Amino acid sequence: MIKTLLFIVTISLSYFASSQMAGSGNAFDFSSNDITIPNSSSLNPTLISIEAWINADSWGTNSWENVIVSKDGWASGDQGYTLRTGANGTLSFNISSAGAWTETTSSPIMQLNKWYHVAGTYDGSTLRVYINGEEVGSSAHSGSIQNGTYDLTIGRISYTAGGTRYFDGEIDEVRIWNSAIPQTSIQNYMCQKVTGTHPEYANLAGYWNFDDLGSIVDQSVNGNSGTINGATQQLSGAPIGDESIFSYGGPVDLVLPWMGTDSVEVSTASTMDYVHVYRVDDAPQNPVIASGVTLDPSHYYGIFAGNASAYSLNTTYHYGSNPLVAGNEAYANISGHLDGSSAFWSNENGVLNQTLNTLSKSYTTRREFALNIYCPSAAFSPNGSQSICAGESITLNNNSPATIYQWFDANGPISGETTSTFTVNSIGDYYLIANDGECSDTSNTLSLSVNPIPTVDFGTLTSSICEGSSDTSIISGSPVGGVYSGTGIIGSSFSPSTAGVGSYWLYYTYSDPTTTCSNIDSSSITVNAQPNIPAITAVNDEMCTSVIAGLTYQWYLDGVLISGATNACYTAPVNGDYTVICTSIDNCSESSIIETMSIIGITENTAFGNISLSPNPTEGKITVQLGSSDYTTSSVITDLSGRILHSDNQTGSELVFNLENYPVGTYLLTLSQADQSTVLKVIKK
Repeated sequence: MIKTLLFIVTISLSYFASSQMAGSGNAFDFSSNDITIPNSSSLNPTLISIEAWINADSWGTNSWENVIVSKDGWASGDQGYTLRTGANGTLSFNISSAGAWTETTSSPIMQLNKWYHVAGTYDGSTLRVYINGEEVGSSAHSGSIQNGTYDLTIGRISYTAGGTRYFDGEIDEVRIWNSAIPQTSIQNYMCQKVTGTHPEYANLAGYWNFDDLGSIVDQSVNGNSGTINGATQQLSGAPIGDESIFSYGGPVDLVLPWMGTDSVEVSTASTMDYVHVYRVDDAPQNPVIASGVTLDPSHYYGIFAGNASAYSLNTTYHYGSNPLVAGNEAYANISGHLDGSSAFWSNENGVLNQTLNTLSKSYTTRREFALNIYCPSAAFSPNGSQSICAGESITLNNNSPATIYQWFDANGPISGETTSTFTVNSIGDYYLIANDGECSDTSNTLSLSVNPIPTVDFGTLTSSICEGSSDTSIISGSPVGGVYSGTGIIGSSFSPSTAGVGSYWLYYTYSDPTTTCSNIDSSSITVNAQPNIPAITAVNDEMCTSVIAGLTYQWYLDGVLISGATNACYTAPVNGDYTVICTSIDNCSESSIIETMSIIGITENTAFGNISLSPNPTEGKITVQLGSSDYTTSSVITDLSGRILHSDNQTGSELVFNLENYPVGTYLLTLSQADQSTVLKVIKK
């Protein structure tokens, strides 16, 4: 994230000690360790107030077991004072007076792992204890505190003969006064640092804010600095600022300003136990900030509230003339976190009203928050690693509300590509720089790869086929693994009967399993109509079928083609089974049913008389018996194709022929006398 924010804030603040830190600064974590402050007269008052912020990890069984501050003991008689806790969150304040201990306690109302402000006061007549500014216990007593010579200890009891009574948890902002400060002062200053403006400042006996690294420095004028005995210094989560305002009970409407440029208003119509609003006049300590967020480095605010039931505090940040938003008001927002010990500041998504110059947010728990500029991130989709196929493109869409754009590749800015979308179709790395006002950001990168389109071949399929043909396989579509589609396609075959008569485009689609890139090749095929089944009409020895334009004819005898018999009509010379096949101009054929001729063999020409032929079928010799013997008979034997196999002339009424050397089949014997002739069918078996 690259952001440019320019503003100048001049703050003049005066503190009475140089070791103050932003917010609650540091605290100490105690377990089996402590801090000691040497005994001094300033720490031995006759009247007293003790304050501290605590966050306990565990409680002792008894109220006196977890010592917060101690300067008490009984080795030389009961002496001193102590503020302590235990017994499931009970607060105890104890003083020695006239050789006896006087204690006042609260009920067990504190919880573990939660910050509380605790205080004990004694004004000469009454001991009081306070939790978060509310009085929670008191005891009447008169007389001055009887002090001893013990060192003051933080985190354990001063006199250890009866046990160390260590505090387990965090302690911050320990204050001791040599007067009983009033409840109003406790409430007014519990969430802010003590300065010379405190009305009881002259009575400040010791003040340890723990903000000096590695040392214990007294922030009062008394110089009661101390020694760390194993306690761990860390960021504090106590709600402490430079200025605070508060409300106890009743509806809340609190306004806390900063240097006349901005302010925070916290309100609710509900009754609240207490609400403290505080302001820290410095940048957060070592903040971890959400991406794209720039915090106001000059100050931030916090809310510390408590109530017996759930609550919601309406918070309005009046950013007014705060210089952070100059030129970036559209991106003004609020960042927040739980407390100073939780480092991460996240964007709170407050409701922006540029007309009123406000950001609104409701809180249902303690919170610290700061004005921020939430610069839009330059982002587009898709991004990361993407791939396309050659000839394709991908459009990149800006996902941020920026108004100025420039797209880049490895060679730098791409000329002319300054809109919120960018279409790419070539290999490379691409990214976006988006700007708006003083915000600028560089997006993630798109790494684009371009995969080749596979070369696809449909394969081999005849371009023309007859409707009655059987299904035809398509040969050698490549690459292997593609899918055929189109009318008539069944798997990798074409079915003319399924498709029907017509012309069709067929397709072969292949998708590369690695790149998912695909391609298609196509081929066309025409399905031609079959001729109608021809019908034969026979009159005596003449057979005819219908004459149809565009058809050709071929006659067959007993399944054998008859040479030259290519007309629609044919005169049968011999008995037998005749068929005719009709063929269209598309070379589609259809055969007739068989027409059987059985009336041929006795000529009507009386020149021959009655004729008989035997044996027929024959294995060799045949004899033809003529009814007349007065003529010479010319004889010709042919096969069904018309080829002459034998010819002779014989006289008499009995003619003999030898077919022994002839192949098995059907032969025609033509007999001629004068100008008359007849044809006999001879079957060789």
